[in-house]
Amino acid sequence: MNKPIETREVYRDGPGFAPNQYVVFVSSVNEHGCLSGRTLAYAGACETHPTTDRPIMGMINFCPEKMEIEEPGRTMMLGTATHEMAHALGFSKSNYALMRDRDGRPLTPRDPRTGKPPLNPQRQYDPR
Repeated sequence: MNKPIETREVYRDGPGFAPNQYVVFVSSVNEHGCLSGRTLAYAGACETHPTTDRPIMGMINFCPEKMEIEEPGRTMMLGTATHEMAHALGFSKSNYALMRDRDGRPLTPRDPRTGKPPLNPQRQYDPR
């Protein structure tokens, strides 16, 4: 059986996003984290601003086989959506080391070569 070929349109570079904008990609695909246990959805920040570390792009995937529109599942899904949006906005243990104070100064020591916090043995930022 032949598998359909995936295609996509490619456009010239545009103006991009304004410095204060945020983009979130939302999908509902039964793969990766959906294939195990009781996971209803998963999310995370995908890209951060190069000088402020502020998340500028995130993703959320809802596991379609676990979505329910009837109560009590509907209320649980709304709570899950709120929880996952927080992760897409960067509220996650792996991003705590990127947090800054109200004046924009990093709250964690930075590597002068990369401008980023040091990585731990699991290759995650280490909030100290």
